[in-house]
Amino acid sequence: MFQGPRRVDATQLVRRPTPDAWRREFKEKEVSVLSLVKDVSREYPPGWISYRKELIDSPEVEIISGGLSERSPDGAALWRQGHLLHFAFDLAPAEMNETGKALLLNSIAYIARFTEDRPIARTPSGWAGTNGAPRNKQWIEGLFASRIPQEGALDSFSPDTRAVVKEMDRLSYPKWYQENLPFLTCEKDGRLTVDVNAKALSLPFDKPDFFPKAIASLGDFATAAKAGELLKRYSPEGPASGSAAEWTNWWETNRPYLFYTERGGYRWYIDPLAKRRGIPSDKLRGPARVTAN
Repeated sequence: MFQGPRRVDATQLVRRPTPDAWRREFKEKEVSVLSLVKDVSREYPPGWISYRKELIDSPEVEIISGGLSERSPDGAALWRQGHLLHFAFDLAPAEMNETGKALLLNSIAYIARFTEDRPIARTPSGWAGTNGAPRNKQWIEGLFASRIPQEGALDSFSPDTRAVVKEMDRLSYPKWYQENLPFLTCEKDGRLTVDVNAKALSLPFDKPDFFPKAIASLGDFATAAKAGELLKRYSPEGPASGSAAEWTNWWETNRPYLFYTERGGYRWYIDPLAKRRGIPSDKLRGPARVTAN
């Protein structure tokens, strides 16, 4: 990305005040950044970053660069999903210096090489109200860190789970959180709830051994119904009828190409590009997904 078709000189750095939101991670008063603008004394409209921790569990996503912002230093300013590229810098080419123009040109040339790749995991926008994006369960870990959370902070939970959590204090909440973390999932509206079937079977659903364990539970009359519901919920691309034999065949066929994503709806997806190429999904990342010449 930074080497061609026009080389970007990444040594031409400027010092900028460290944003307040970065100070927990960066103690220096200034940070070094690569400037993309002609006039460094001007104010420019803010761009639109995304948070990389919420993106990187999907194999078709590639984080290329961060950017100076008033948000978290975890923000991704330049990143790719499938054949789509996010270029966050809100600049007209006429406002860019040679570095900025080269980076924009290189970005266009780079994304043009991904003719086979496509976005896989899809999720509603976080601005979509009650049909919003899945809540990140790690985010709620700190709810009770400094004080009892207010009513609005509990909106990340489903009504039933919120009623339980609302009555907890700083001592009981961490215990509840650790016990239920492996079984926290999201409802259709994105709010977090405890999956009672997964908890009853002591079966976390976000690790690959979920499949052989759940398939084995299909063979036991006492656990078959719960196991079947779990498999359908977390791997909706699985076989329609759901017999143990069909699930076993599906699992053995697709195992190298499966990945779990929280941001994409707390479920397993098949990576179609990896399957088409016969390469395990965890080995097909970043530039490896470029279309071969």
